[in-house]
Amino acid sequence: MKALILAAGFGTRLHPYSKNHPKPLFTLKDRTVLDHTIDHLVSAGCTDIIINTHYLNSKIQAHVNGRDYPIAVRTRFEKTILGTGGAIRNLADFWDEQPVMVVNSDIVFGIDLRSAYQFHCRHESPVTLVLTDWAPANLVEIDGKGYISAIHKEARAVQSSSPWYTFTGIHIIDPAIISRIPSRVYADIIDTYRNLIDNNIKLKAYTVPNEYWRDIGTPERYRRAVIDHLAADVLRGSVSQKGPTAFSLHTLQGDGSDRNWYRVGHGSHSLILADHGIGEKPPRSEFDAFLAIGGHLYTKKVPVPRIHASDRFSGLVLLEDLGDQHLQRLVKTADTEAEYLDVYHMVIDDLIRMGMKGAVSFEPAWTWQSETYDKHLIMEKECLYFFEAFVNGYLGLGKSYDQYHDTFDHLADRLLSSPVAGFIHRDFQSRNIMIKDGRPCFIDFQGGRLGPIQYDMASLMIDPYADLSASTQKSLLDYYLKTLGTEHDIDAADAKRGYEYCTITRNLQILGAYGFLIQVKHKPQFEPYIPIAAKSLVRNLSELDDTRFIALTELSTEILSKVSA
Repeated sequence: MKALILAAGFGTRLHPYSKNHPKPLFTLKDRTVLDHTIDHLVSAGCTDIIINTHYLNSKIQAHVNGRDYPIAVRTRFEKTILGTGGAIRNLADFWDEQPVMVVNSDIVFGIDLRSAYQFHCRHESPVTLVLTDWAPANLVEIDGKGYISAIHKEARAVQSSSPWYTFTGIHIIDPAIISRIPSRVYADIIDTYRNLIDNNIKLKAYTVPNEYWRDIGTPERYRRAVIDHLAADVLRGSVSQKGPTAFSLHTLQGDGSDRNWYRVGHGSHSLILADHGIGEKPPRSEFDAFLAIGGHLYTKKVPVPRIHASDRFSGLVLLEDLGDQHLQRLVKTADTEAEYLDVYHMVIDDLIRMGMKGAVSFEPAWTWQSETYDKHLIMEKECLYFFEAFVNGYLGLGKSYDQYHDTFDHLADRLLSSPVAGFIHRDFQSRNIMIKDGRPCFIDFQGGRLGPIQYDMASLMIDPYADLSASTQKSLLDYYLKTLGTEHDIDAADAKRGYEYCTITRNLQILGAYGFLIQVKHKPQFEPYIPIAAKSLVRNLSELDDTRFIALTELSTEILSKVSA
């Protein structure tokens, strides 16, 4: 058997993702759709494959040249795109006397191609179309004997006695038919098939309504195909049997991130899907950091969700479902402080474990923002961020950053003079701490890096979402410092000094983030937390015995007055 994979199209429906990346090279489970199709053809007994190319042909050619396929696979470039029919006619020199298998490159399927080919060889019709039942594109009408009576241009308006099916993009053609396709011009193979039907030449239908098939011609259909394949492996489903309907997909509410979140279900089992977005990614990306850091922390027995499966180009990651209860919800629904204090103690124990064990064998190359929490980060991503996004961006105070530069420089130096070195999460707040079966589990760790572990404790204590009282913060800080000293022989007084400065830098980062999310990302749901964060900044600055922070204290007081009005 010889086969043609049609791969010359522009992939217009997949723009912008296909503008620089040909759709046959989109991936499923980190293997290209093209290679999955070739696998199916090889399994069916195909001995020779040719791929027609046009748009971004050099990328497809390079991919094919770089692979070691078990059979001959070559490409044929079309200088002018010839269409699905013209491509078949243009390869007349490739065909022999045996029926030809033709497969579109923008479909994914679990259809048994060997059975389809054998079916074709058992009947006398010159063409077999492989059909499935997919309501949005059911245009192929068949009669009671399994012959194709019409290929319609529009979906049926009323119910008819004859069944209608969708053409899968898989067909088997006798070589004699090829001469009926117009030569050296653009030609659609469907037009040729309609012409054959009009001339009473019977085309046979091979229907596979229960076998997996998806057209990935749009971004949403491509995403769904990736989900089907990833989830099938993890949830023990099967993409060969009703894959598209086997997994439910429910959108979850996001937060400050640009990622989208879903719950994927199969029977009584479920997973969480993180969508980082389709497209080629830089060598260091949020997607890569999520996988690498999450996998590292999991191996260190830090309570993070297990990452089950991923696909880099689609940006999709499947991970353990931890439920819907996070620490903020626990705190806000509790009647008394005692209901959540024990949970905070568990969180702190695991936080210290993450800081210490997470640093062991940690590779800075896994990070995607910066390798360490250093002075440059403090100055640029916290102090300047606070000024640009919040003080002047959100509040419009028109202040000069230069007037406060020396204060921020001093802040950074003081913080870094008393570090407890380890791994830091850097967004360790109550919405990123899930509670499952009474135990905490940490999410959103992709921003992790090496740095002073007191930063995460500061994040936990001044978290505006939980809004812990000053007395609760003090009690929990005492527990944290005592545990550090007992288990890791760390000087509590020194660790506390570093913590105090971390509360300031973290507070600046929080307000900067709120300003950015509200003004730039148009997410007003963060506005109610600004007064809480501003009040926290005033209180923590007032507790520093350092005259170098007088100007910043005055600014924070002005901010609190403005946001509380």
